[in-house]
Amino acid sequence: MSDPTKTYAKACLVAPDLLLKYCRPDDGLADIVQRAKTAVDLIEQLLAQERLTSLASALAFMLPKREAVWWGCLVTRHGARLSGLSLPRALLTAEQWTRDASEDTRYSCYEVAEAEGFETIQAWVAMAAFWAGPSIAPRDSEIVAPPDHLTSVAVNAALVLALSGHDGAKPVKVADAVAIGLEMANGGSGRMAWSKLQGDTT
Repeated sequence: MSDPTKTYAKACLVAPDLLLKYCRPDDGLADIVQRAKTAVDLIEQLLAQERLTSLASALAFMLPKREAVWWGCLVTRHGARLSGLSLPRALLTAEQWTRDASEDTRYSCYEVAEAEGFETIQAWVAMAAFWAGPSIAPRDSEIVAPPDHLTSVAVNAALVLALSGHDGAKPVKVADAVAIGLEMANGGSGRMAWSKLQGDTT
């Protein structure tokens, strides 16, 4: 049964072919995605069938770009805490972009991601911010708009790494990542769900 308090107003329904291309496929996912008429319908169907990994991937595409990047930042922060790691510069730079949305910060996101070889969780979060646009061309060059879904692709890549435990880090539980994402989809900042997780680092 639907929860009337969960409107998921920040989430939008994405074209099925896009979701099926980038979400981790499992049996029956195509039918669910193609049958969903609204974002709420898709989220609730995936929750009801406990397809949390698919839901995590879908949320990367359903959230607005800034919120998707911030979600990736919170999941990355949680993973760093689980592993007792210091917060990397790429993460902090991406977080700064979610606050100021400045072009200087956005291009700095590319620079710190490049410095990490575009391979780490935090590098993908930083690239998600850079790919939010308006341009992926070098500074002061003619604008080259990125494909609209690139930010989502980068957030999804960061989530895949975080959930699998990249570079020896402890993996983030998919239920924890989804809890943060759903709070944001429902209009929150994700901080409430994130804060609750900090007392459980097992």
